[in-house]
Amino acid sequence: MKRSARYWFLMFIALFLLTVSERPLLAKTLLPVNALPAEEIKSLVSDQTAEVVFAESKNGGLIYFNLNGELIQVKNNRLYEGLWRVESSDRLCIRINGKSWKCRMLIKNGSQIDQYIVKKDGNHQRELIYEKFYKGKKLLKLAKAPILPSGTLNKESVIKIFSNKTVKSKTVHKGRVSLTYYDPGGTLEQLRNGMKRYGTWRVTKNGRICLSFEGSQEKCRIIVKEGKIYKKYIVKKSGQHRHSVSYRQFLPGKEL
Repeated sequence: MKRSARYWFLMFIALFLLTVSERPLLAKTLLPVNALPAEEIKSLVSDQTAEVVFAESKNGGLIYFNLNGELIQVKNNRLYEGLWRVESSDRLCIRINGKSWKCRMLIKNGSQIDQYIVKKDGNHQRELIYEKFYKGKKLLKLAKAPILPSGTLNKESVIKIFSNKTVKSKTVHKGRVSLTYYDPGGTLEQLRNGMKRYGTWRVTKNGRICLSFEGSQEKCRIIVKEGKIYKKYIVKKSGQHRHSVSYRQFLPGKEL
């Protein structure tokens, strides 16, 4: 029997509405039954410092969830600032260093909480393990090493900006201005107050730049980018790192 155009149109609308109505149900069937709801997530993390393990690297870290929606993450002893929120779709959303929001589900797994990247096919990917929570901001107390400030450069970045450059710098304490050439071979030549001195430089695997002049004791410091300015800091166990040098200019090659 031949069907009218109106019949097929109504059938199309009915199938479309059925599909739309079933979408939330289909999505829910792909989520584990022990996924935490929004209110439980919010109660779990608010004003808490969490000891975590990053699933990919197996390295430990810390996350503090401030009540005002701000977040501080410590990963590889480096500090990262961001924001957090909980969505009604039962997702914990985190934004680090101004990057895009990443929304994840939390799964209760015995005494720990696992954070998963949600996949449409149900093969959700675990990315973070929350091992323990502590009330309040406990980053310095729980950190196993000094927490470095946001913007601390790694080894590769430090080498890139200093190697084969003549760098103009100013000390914070005495205001002394210097021109220093960082030879790619590891030697130093510095001009300060009309006099030259010589030494060596290297960068450690954890990003410290180490300088030694004419037999003096080697001093290793971190380099931090703050906005468009690079600064050198003395690392303190307390986390109150001391700013010692500001870098004003990086000139290619030897310009002494």
